[in-house]
Amino acid sequence: AQVKGKTHAECIGPRIERLTEALEWLRSWNLKRVELSRGKTEPLPFFEMSEKIGLKRFEQDVLLILFMKNFDPVSGKLFQKLEHESMMRDGVRIGVLLEMLSPDFRTQMKNKAFFGFNGNLRKHDLIYDYFHIRDESTSVFDERICAQQRIVNFLMGDETLYNSALRCIRREEPAARLEQIVMPDDTILQIMEQVDAFRQLEINGASKEIDDFFGYGTGLAMLFHGPSGTGKTMLAHALARHMGVPIISVDLGIRRNISVEDIVQFAFREASLSGGVLFFDECDDVFEDDSDESRAMLVGIEKSRCVTILTTNQPMKLDPALDRRIRIKVPFPYPDESDRKKIWKKLIPAGEMEIGEAEIALIAKRYVFTGGIIKNAVLTALNLAQSRKCGLDGDLLKEASDIQADSIMERSPQTRVVRPEAVLKEFPFPRVFRERVERLKRSVGSALEEGRSAVILLRCGDIQTGAKIAEALAGDCGVYARLFDMRDVLRLRNDEEERDRVSGFPYTPFIRHLGRRTLSIIVDHFGNFDRFVTSDKDQGETVQELAGCFKSSSEIVFIVTGQGERIKNNSGIEFDAIIDIPHPPVLAQADAWRRCAGLERLSEDAAALLAEEYPMHLREIKEAVSGVLFEWGSESSAGASFADLVRKHLEKGRQYVPVLFGRVREQI
Repeated sequence: AQVKGKTHAECIGPRIERLTEALEWLRSWNLKRVELSRGKTEPLPFFEMSEKIGLKRFEQDVLLILFMKNFDPVSGKLFQKLEHESMMRDGVRIGVLLEMLSPDFRTQMKNKAFFGFNGNLRKHDLIYDYFHIRDESTSVFDERICAQQRIVNFLMGDETLYNSALRCIRREEPAARLEQIVMPDDTILQIMEQVDAFRQLEINGASKEIDDFFGYGTGLAMLFHGPSGTGKTMLAHALARHMGVPIISVDLGIRRNISVEDIVQFAFREASLSGGVLFFDECDDVFEDDSDESRAMLVGIEKSRCVTILTTNQPMKLDPALDRRIRIKVPFPYPDESDRKKIWKKLIPAGEMEIGEAEIALIAKRYVFTGGIIKNAVLTALNLAQSRKCGLDGDLLKEASDIQADSIMERSPQTRVVRPEAVLKEFPFPRVFRERVERLKRSVGSALEEGRSAVILLRCGDIQTGAKIAEALAGDCGVYARLFDMRDVLRLRNDEEERDRVSGFPYTPFIRHLGRRTLSIIVDHFGNFDRFVTSDKDQGETVQELAGCFKSSSEIVFIVTGQGERIKNNSGIEFDAIIDIPHPPVLAQADAWRRCAGLERLSEDAAALLAEEYPMHLREIKEAVSGVLFEWGSESSAGASFADLVRKHLEKGRQYVPVLFGRVREQI
């Protein structure tokens, strides 16, 4: 083509020559910076990135040219003049880059492979295609490319993220230290061995050889799974600090108007540029089998050259393709009493503590907290100490712990957490049975002390009395009580739902609860448990699941039912103890009759005779007297004695409640 009598080559030749001279100057300037920075701490992002990714000389020059166009106004104008005015002025044609960097056409044809999707420039998202209409006939020479703006900023030493759509990504300097982490030594050693080996391969440059051998990324991917507050985030920060790199935190739950695929792509590129630890927090959606999120994460891990940590609050089945890429899976359970004691010690600031070893041990026993809740309790105690102008002592720490325990107390319709008010000595047990109750209390206290579990069946003619006795046992052992209705445990509501019952049981009563130390009490008000397990209907898997709850329980559980005689030895249901609550002694019952009814209404002989004829618990006696007074008024009816009215009332509403069954593993 002729332009004012000159060929196209004659028009663009001088401009390409000027750009080539600018490129040579930029390259030499960077080399001088390398020489000047030897032995200094000034970073050289371009050369560090080139060495880490393995950019060839041609790829480095392409990146420098694109950087010049974005950063240098003079170079930008020269590039614009290389194109016809009618063409797009954004981006640089690959053909122009090949003309600048290749001495002849044969070399151009060879070098165009660097712009393919397997080349480092695209594989590591250093460049992108500027949008234009293309079809099957479009030549690679006519395609236009740009340097990613984040890469341009990085080469300028700018680590700031400006895209508001990426607010779910944060670049942070880690603050946690490894010595603050409380977890099994063998687990820490396994993680540190992998992290240190990965870091050494990076330093030695051996990771590039491994990457070339395997054909995909040499990144180290780990999964931390467990309840919230157990230290997953803290360990991720501690590992980043140990490696001396920033942590790139990604929260997929707060993304706005951007796909997970774009976030994952950007996050992995950011971690690759900075050499940081990439941290995906609470990414449960990623683990769904064959989901878009899972596929995006899979691609990111395959291409990665960094440490990647994913966390989830609940164990779940991974996408098999993603599961193979997770090198280490680390469980984070609730800390036991010993670990809680260590966490309390580590989180109380040095010089602030006016509390002894025994008090810390007592607090660790009394409150089942995660590390996150313990941290909140310590901060609350420090604030209280500052407000009251006093030192941090054991009483202040207990007060702060109570505040935290109240904030996390279960308040669901299925569960009530109560502080027991009754004590065992208030119940008028027969002397022989009182000795057995004392042995039971010592056994429960010992189990609480040692962190053991137990499932105990209390059979009582009055369900509410049995529940109160279980509460009193909890109170005497210094713990709170969690109350459950048996219908909620069995997921029963009425006869129709009982026939079409949803299989499976909630495990909540059998799992240790966060907050104050508790034991669980499941109250079978309507005899559902008895009917359910002894039913002729084949309960099969459901009974096995319930038996599994008993065996895997981490809590002390009392099941309170009515009395009965049916026992099904092959049910698979086993209790650590079965306790039958007897009625109070006759004298205690007679005294209760007279106190409730009034001394003028019942003589000692009449009250004793009622106690012998109708053995009852004290609560039942009080309820019976209230029923008689409500039905017949405060005075005797038609000359009948109060004792006769009581007999009439009891015979009218008396019902037989069958007892539960079970097989005893060990008598407590």
